[in-house]
Amino acid sequence: MSHMISENPRQRLVDRELSWLAFNERVLELAEDDAVPLLERCRFLAIFSSNLDDFFMIRVATLKRKLESGVTKVNTAGYSPIQLMSEISQKTQELLQRQSKVFHDEILPRLATHGIALAKWDSLDDAERTHVNQIFQSKIFPVLTPLAVDPSHPFPYISGLSLNLAVVVKKMMHPKFDVITLAKSIETVGFIPVDNIVVKQIENTGAYVVVEGNRRVTALQYLIREYKRGQSILTKEAVDAIAEIDVLVVKDTLANSEYFGMVIQGIRNVSGIKEWDAFQKAQFINN
Repeated sequence: MSHMISENPRQRLVDRELSWLAFNERVLELAEDDAVPLLERCRFLAIFSSNLDDFFMIRVATLKRKLESGVTKVNTAGYSPIQLMSEISQKTQELLQRQSKVFHDEILPRLATHGIALAKWDSLDDAERTHVNQIFQSKIFPVLTPLAVDPSHPFPYISGLSLNLAVVVKKMMHPKFDVITLAKSIETVGFIPVDNIVVKQIENTGAYVVVEGNRRVTALQYLIREYKRGQSILTKEAVDAIAEIDVLVVKDTLANSEYFGMVIQGIRNVSGIKEWDAFQKAQFINN
């Protein structure tokens, strides 16, 4: 018997990773079963996804380490690491396609008949959008953690099973009005609070949102970060001075009002961000 297995192990033995995928396939089959109650089918879809997360974090990760280490030895079931990875990839793609099909073609339409739907922003009315905004401002925004990824920052640690959104930031301003230019100007001549930085407090939190002055706030944060990295000419006293600045706090109702928005937008449209000429700079310093 051992001789027959060694000659053609794939016909007689099942690899443990492929066996695990077969087990998870049975979970998916429960989600595909019309006889199972609707919410239970949703639950089985969630269990299927959770199981697959664990599978890739532990078992596939172990297999990837073997590939990176150059392991080529065939296992008892007759698979080399590269062959097994190919089989896992193919089987997983098939299962995910089945999961997507049953969710979109069967589960979502049936949920909609019971008043449960995944709505797009454009389909919401004003009252619904206001409600969603309130949820975002009170429960989601306070726990968001922005992380910068660029040549000057190491790639941040991303915890497993967390929800992350990658955003590519493009420079939209004229080069002489960008944040770095402003920061270098503040670093050289100091921070001069000509216009108020306007903020509003997020309801039921100690956090604030900048309504007007994002560019200046970002420039100040940049200078503080550069100082901590030892890459700034600022003194500790200068950094302490810009770490806490006076701002104008407006009530949430005013900041969200159409009138307030028109005032802020009007100032921008009329005056805009303009570079002072030599006479204006000298006149300001003299005053």
